[in-house]
Amino acid sequence: MDKVFTEQPILDAGIRSVNFFNGRLLTAEDLTAEQTANLLANRMLGQAIGAGIAAGFFVSLAGKAEDFSVTVQAGLAVNRRGDVLQLAQNEIVSLTGSVKNPSDQVASVFSDCTASPSGQFTPTGLYLLTISPASAGEGRAPTSGLGNTTASCNTRFIVQGVTFHLIRLSTPAISNQLRNILAYQSFGFLSSDNPPTANPSPLLTALESPFASQPSAYGLLDSLSPDKYPVCHVPLALIFTTPGQVNFIDNWSVRRLVTPQTVTQPWQIFQSPRRISEALAAFLQFQEHLSDLLANKLLTSASAASTYFKMLPPVGLLPSPSGGLDWHNFLGSHGPAYEIRPDSGLLTQLLAEALTCSPFVVEDSVRPPAALDVYAVPVSPINLVKALDANLAGQLEQVDHDTLSNLLNLNQNDPGFVLFTRSQRGRVRLFFTPHNFQNSKASFDIASTESNLDFQGSFASNGDIVSPDLEHGFYLVNGAIQGFKPIPPYAAKVNPGQVTKIQITPVALTLRLCLVRELIDQINLRSVRFCLVEGTFDDAVVLSANQPWANYFPIDVSDLAAQKQLHDWQDVFESRYPEQGIAKSDPQILISDTLAKFGEAVKADGKAKINIIQKTVDSAQAFVVFGEIGFPLTMVANTNINRDPLPLVNLAKTLDTGISKGILINQNTVTMLMIKRMLKYGILYVEQAAGAWLELIMDAAGVSKTQASLIIQTFIRLLMEYDKTA
Repeated sequence: MDKVFTEQPILDAGIRSVNFFNGRLLTAEDLTAEQTANLLANRMLGQAIGAGIAAGFFVSLAGKAEDFSVTVQAGLAVNRRGDVLQLAQNEIVSLTGSVKNPSDQVASVFSDCTASPSGQFTPTGLYLLTISPASAGEGRAPTSGLGNTTASCNTRFIVQGVTFHLIRLSTPAISNQLRNILAYQSFGFLSSDNPPTANPSPLLTALESPFASQPSAYGLLDSLSPDKYPVCHVPLALIFTTPGQVNFIDNWSVRRLVTPQTVTQPWQIFQSPRRISEALAAFLQFQEHLSDLLANKLLTSASAASTYFKMLPPVGLLPSPSGGLDWHNFLGSHGPAYEIRPDSGLLTQLLAEALTCSPFVVEDSVRPPAALDVYAVPVSPINLVKALDANLAGQLEQVDHDTLSNLLNLNQNDPGFVLFTRSQRGRVRLFFTPHNFQNSKASFDIASTESNLDFQGSFASNGDIVSPDLEHGFYLVNGAIQGFKPIPPYAAKVNPGQVTKIQITPVALTLRLCLVRELIDQINLRSVRFCLVEGTFDDAVVLSANQPWANYFPIDVSDLAAQKQLHDWQDVFESRYPEQGIAKSDPQILISDTLAKFGEAVKADGKAKINIIQKTVDSAQAFVVFGEIGFPLTMVANTNINRDPLPLVNLAKTLDTGISKGILINQNTVTMLMIKRMLKYGILYVEQAAGAWLELIMDAAGVSKTQASLIIQTFIRLLMEYDKTA
């Protein structure tokens, strides 16, 4: 390369225009050279402005899908060579066949574009519809000096116009996600493989390795060779056909606004006119695709995005359930627990800020889910105030966040749409297998290990628990679910813009209702079975204020099996009745004087087979006590503790064997209606009914005191008969 000096003209690639002067002989070649100079100057201006579509040129189906025809709107565009293309009116373009222009072919400065690259049309295929410059001659010009002969160059005007091309690309594998996959292959976020592989695309590689070499080309259009996709073509739409019809038309996969060329520089992947234009195209492509799916009734309120979308843009507008979509189901684990209701004046700013973010994979096996915020505009501030006045006046301090959010949302008219955007904060989302705890008493605390930040999780519509937006860092997740063993603490690393997923499999607390004792030395009773009745639990918590067991005395429960069962009971009651001090106490079983005296009488008489409750009592004579809270126990002695308790639901089977037949049914002492009521109350075993007290049976079966006494005595005799045959 030769050196040049300052002030030295460099004319090698300059535009050569004709120098006109008086006396010069003017030829047709001179005038053509002047036209060429003007054209080249205009092209340079067009290249500086940028290639793309300035207006119009939307492609839509013309008529039926099986007609293989599309309508192209009138429009204005600039190709990569700098030519300005104009379509003056809407045109219907047939996708099958080709018509050659019968007009005379004339020399033109516009005719140096590569010949038609369309290729053969096939029943199934992916095509790129483009538009390019075209020219043709019009009319005849007067001539002289040609000897009265007609010359082929005798054309009055060269008319500059446009022509359409259908460029065959491939035959992709058909799937519900195909349209979305093709779009993000065009944007450069998915590999160009068919189907796309897990290999990162050049664009993603560059975004994650900014100091490595930046790709000069990425995306579907960049991968096409110049002879297939000439520089003079402007892409309008992708068209996918299947046998007998046009399957879909996608404009924004390849359509771009007029975009200046990206100057090669180290950070072009992060910030450049092209990347800004592609971000807007990704948003508009999603909205076009979504509208087509809704119009064809392919989406419902239960639909998830993954059905039709492999990737989603960083921002999008979704209709509300009344418009056919529920954002909770559509966005899945990416969404928050509830929507935010901003002023409508912020929506355009929220959208513009989100466009600077990258699209994300809907179901990514490698990365955590992208965190999204969801915004819905209230109908009016008046409705918001009415909702507060009607539901929350004077109660705001007593209403939890989820209830508050639900009341505010449900008491306003449907806004018709929501806006989702990528969040710059992180989030923790708890998934439960196999249970949904939406309607359970569950609470989870998410506390930072690096500061004093502490958050309560909120229920999502599907029962997951989701944290509010979190600063990045480490968090400790603690929680409890009523009726399940305490949840062990989980450590969570929260990254900006990501959802940290924690999978929790709660372990149900095993509430074995009956506890057995072979011998109670203090009162000389053998084969004793104590049982809980769940229907008494809530009342017991209230009655514990009076401590009805205050004068009862403890019995020995020193063996390991009994202690373990008592601690299992303790876990259950702590879960159901937290903050009562249950977990901090030593459990014990207390029995009344009445039972102690009866035991002494049995010892004196030596009657080992006499049942403990031959004489019914009004209230519970045994309690299991945890600190200040006691739960009443039914109690049966001298029964076979080596067998499992006899289920009350199996009573019909017991009657079929002939045991006590007639005592229960024929004499109408215990009806099936009574049994159903007792089962509903929590008396699940015959032993519970046989060892019950009058108030318990009266409440459970809805009977009088006399009837309750007969029921208890009946079940005692049934157990004695059953033990003889067991």
